[in-house]
Amino acid sequence: MVTIIAITNKYCYGYSQFCEYLLRHRRQDQAVMHFTHRPGKQLQVDFAGGKLSYVDRHTGEIIPCEVVICALPYSLVTRAVWRRP
Repeated sequence: MVTIIAITNKYCYGYSQFCEYLLRHRRQDQAVMHFTHRPGKQLQVDFAGGKLSYVDRHTGEIIPCEVVICALPYSLVTRAVWRRP
């Protein structure tokens, strides 16, 4: 466990200076957005960045594929689906 005293000693801060920096950070980093989701009302869909690939077991060929991520935000159920172009 790290104590405030250990941090102030490590970074050469005085206790009051460290507390001031911590207070500034807490004030600045309080952006929170909460969404209320109702069951069965929304499906979130997105493509997963660049193309991924897999290796065909029989031929050894590297096959690129597109991946789609689907999520039901109320239940937090998530699925990934791929397809060959």
